[in-house]
Amino acid sequence: MNKKIKLFSALIAGFGSMLTVSILSASAINAADYYVVVNTENNFNAGEDELKAMLRRVYLKTAKNWPGGTTAIPFARKASNTAHTALLGSILMMTDTEHGAHWARLKQTTGDTPPRAVGSDSILLRLIKREPGAVGIIESKGTEPEGVKVLLKFSS
Repeated sequence: MNKKIKLFSALIAGFGSMLTVSILSASAINAADYYVVVNTENNFNAGEDELKAMLRRVYLKTAKNWPGGTTAIPFARKASNTAHTALLGSILMMTDTEHGAHWARLKQTTGDTPPRAVGSDSILLRLIKREPGAVGIIESKGTEPEGVKVLLKFSS
């Protein structure tokens, strides 16, 4: 009986190790890199923490302008887009529910509406190239996009 218990314990331990490796591998596969991109005329530069704080203010519309006075024009992504999830988790530090509550409250108190949601990277990049205060998030495709300035690169 002792041999069976030892064998069973060894099998369980081995299975647990395989499961841990599988979960870690799945997390690594699901991790993605994103770029926060702005118009090339945007001169804002700061450390990562200050950048994230400014992006949070811009995306939640508690700041209407970039430092220097240019009107901030944040573009969001559709809720089904992974860049939207990355924005919520890594920049805004909010859940979908908290984000929705923020906009419901702001709509009632100030009349502000959420940033316009854009479906595709190509349309988003075109809009950012046209507007000096524009900002958006795209998933990294391995190379930095042309014609815009990468303000921040982050992983989710």
